[in-house]
Amino acid sequence: MHKVAPLFILLAGTLWGMQGIYTRQFNAAGLTSFDIAAIRICGTGLIALVALLILRPRLLKIKLHDLWVFLGSGLISIASFTCLYYTAIELTSLGTAAVLMYIAPAVVTLLSRLIFHEEITLLKGFALFCAMLGCVFVSGGGGSLGHGTDTLGLLCGLGSGFAYAFYTIFGAIAMHRGYSPVTLVAWTFIIGSVGVLPLCSPQRVYEISSGALQLVLLEILFIIAGALLPYCLYSLGLKYMQAGKASILAAIEAVAAAICGLVFFGEPLTINLLIGIGAIILSVICLNLKRSRVVAAPMQGKPSSTADSEINGSLAIRQLKVRQRKLFEEAAALADIMPEDSSEVNPSHSQEDTTKKRE
Repeated sequence: MHKVAPLFILLAGTLWGMQGIYTRQFNAAGLTSFDIAAIRICGTGLIALVALLILRPRLLKIKLHDLWVFLGSGLISIASFTCLYYTAIELTSLGTAAVLMYIAPAVVTLLSRLIFHEEITLLKGFALFCAMLGCVFVSGGGGSLGHGTDTLGLLCGLGSGFAYAFYTIFGAIAMHRGYSPVTLVAWTFIIGSVGVLPLCSPQRVYEISSGALQLVLLEILFIIAGALLPYCLYSLGLKYMQAGKASILAAIEAVAAAICGLVFFGEPLTINLLIGIGAIILSVICLNLKRSRVVAAPMQGKPSSTADSEINGSLAIRQLKVRQRKLFEEAAALADIMPEDSSEVNPSHSQEDTTKKRE
């Protein structure tokens, strides 16, 4: 699982980056950002709750003293993040909203250093720099932020970045305490539903959705592909890798969002976009390059726990084989020393036996 964990994070980021495809159609249908947030959060919480009650009810059990973790991930992160992010998409461009959210890797990296004592290596810092720089270029650079960009949209985008960072922190804490990724996702969205319901209009959602089957199907797809699946993938990946690395890898969302804006909404293809995509991909390569070097050359520096177990296991097997070989050599040497006929060992006994036979 440690080897495929980065793939889970990358896939989750890609699915998150495609959210703009749904949200813009919902906005065009007359739904507000808070209505969209309610559909996403409440729908995900409901599906996760029903599925676990039927299949694995024990996964819904949490300890009372850990409740604050799920309250934080549900209210501080998911509820506020979703509302702020969708508002930013509505007030700015799809790529700008995504890049403003991606101050999150820097926040997560710093908090992970303070809370989890994760090491900030030179290569990790370079990967973070590439991810942040790539996000800036994907958004069009600082010049685009100063001309015609809504100030409220910018603030919402920055707020969504902080909120998203806290999901990674709360999620890592839940994983360290032994909870399943499914448990984290279920309780996060169940609690998040409580925070977002007062902000939406259930009547408006019902009136707009009831007369359009295509819109209802799009909402179901949005819940599954835009929330339930990516959050499960991200939480699963978070269980097997550092929070800082996971947050940097998830910057692929900015690339996916920009490409979706280019393909589906006719946003222009610029040199900034190409440079930004290249920088973010470089950050992903840097993080995976470090992992490969750690496994390939475990004796240099401090290896990971997985590499440690593999190295210790191989060394133990080699030592055991050496000991077995020595034992075989000693046994062979003893066999050469020992006489073939047992009578040679104690000739007095053999003479007594011969006398008895003659008598």
